[in-house]
Amino acid sequence: MNQLTPSQWIARCAETIGERWRTAAVTELEAAAVEVWRDADLRELPPQDAAARWLKPITEPSGSGAIGTRFLSGSYHCSQSTTYGATNGAGEDL
Repeated sequence: MNQLTPSQWIARCAETIGERWRTAAVTELEAAAVEVWRDADLRELPPQDAAARWLKPITEPSGSGAIGTRFLSGSYHCSQSTTYGATNGAGEDL
């Protein structure tokens, strides 16, 4: 298998993430890809597969009773559904 440099891996990962987040700035995509790179398990995968696995929480079908949102900062927030469907970090309805 052809080994990629870290810069190449991150660039390809950012490109894959950008296919999902089309309106994100390049710097945000690169920052997300760096976050993926920092995960040792994901870093072992091809960058496209790592990006897909990292994005999986926001591409899973709903129905579990929880709502998840991955922000570009990379934090993952999951809260139980409320009457309005989502809460903020303080547990208040959005």
